[in-house]
Amino acid sequence: MKKLIFLTAILSFLISAGVWAQNESGSRYLNQPIFEKTKLWFNESNSMYQSQFPIIRSIPPLSTGMPYEIMLSYIYLDSLLRFGTEHETDIMLDSWNSLNDTMKYTCKFLYMMNDYNPIIFNQYIGEVDLHREIDYSIRDSSYDRYDSGQKSYGVYKNSLLKLRYNLCEKFRELVSSDNNALFSLLHADYILKVHITDIDSMRNKYSPFDESTPDYRYNILARIDTIFKGQVVKLLPENTIFPNLKKIISNSVGYMNFTSSSFLYSSLWSSEGSMYQYPDTNFLRSDGLFYLKEGQDIIVFMQFGNQKFDCEYDYFEIFPCQSCSLNALPIIDGNVHDVNRVWSESGILSYDEWVNKFNTLKMKILNISY
Repeated sequence: MKKLIFLTAILSFLISAGVWAQNESGSRYLNQPIFEKTKLWFNESNSMYQSQFPIIRSIPPLSTGMPYEIMLSYIYLDSLLRFGTEHETDIMLDSWNSLNDTMKYTCKFLYMMNDYNPIIFNQYIGEVDLHREIDYSIRDSSYDRYDSGQKSYGVYKNSLLKLRYNLCEKFRELVSSDNNALFSLLHADYILKVHITDIDSMRNKYSPFDESTPDYRYNILARIDTIFKGQVVKLLPENTIFPNLKKIISNSVGYMNFTSSSFLYSSLWSSEGSMYQYPDTNFLRSDGLFYLKEGQDIIVFMQFGNQKFDCEYDYFEIFPCQSCSLNALPIIDGNVHDVNRVWSESGILSYDEWVNKFNTLKMKILNISY
């Protein structure tokens, strides 16, 4: 009871002081012309299979119902992003040549925040970028994103998106074993066991359509069998006609949709090389491109991406992530196939063995026991 009163008092003070609560009304002012010019405004020209979420009203997304460690993690992270520059954090990460306590604890709390609710975590990432001092990706010399009198403009000096990736990559570099598996746990927003039920498709609006190598976006309907990471999932309502309106249901197993692309093996042939060497033939189309199939049971590693904005909502595509165990692992006859040997030396292990391996590595992160 004392802890709840203490947390409520802290949260009430911070919000009443105007430190974080930027979107209290459920609406935010954005300069629509510049967002449209940079193709960040959500409209018919770029709408495909994005998921829609009401904007977070508190930045960072604190609430009295949060676990104590999650709330404190957001407060500490927000302070770092406000007062530490990208250059300073880059220098700090570059100086680390071992798994020191700072990295271990940072990775632990990063995992916990992301696992607790990846939706608000990614919305927070977007809000940090909207309120950065320098954000060349969406700035224009002839526009301000906000009214000139907007006090919240320029409150952050750092990018959470960049900091998160660099931290995960540094962790992968320094950890002594299971590097890519631990990276997959840290960097993925969702790790789910799903059964693919239905697939819809449309031409990719973001790229010219080439008949020789057609670029499609795929809307995957999947039954969620197990949630390993990402405890809040936007589920389809019961008896919905796919695809249709959706709602957020926490800690429940049901149906969801996510986005896929033909080019989710592109990193294998990139000029910079790839973390993984081999495509899984279970996900290969006859033309050599990535393709999920109806009826497949898979463990999928997903991230939020391609964010679009308007004044009331954030929009994300939720994609399999190439850097996390190369998107997905097929489950065939009760065995998990792992052609890149991320999770096993043999390249195949039973589903129960994979679950045990996942839980072992998760506890290493949470117990900082490397």
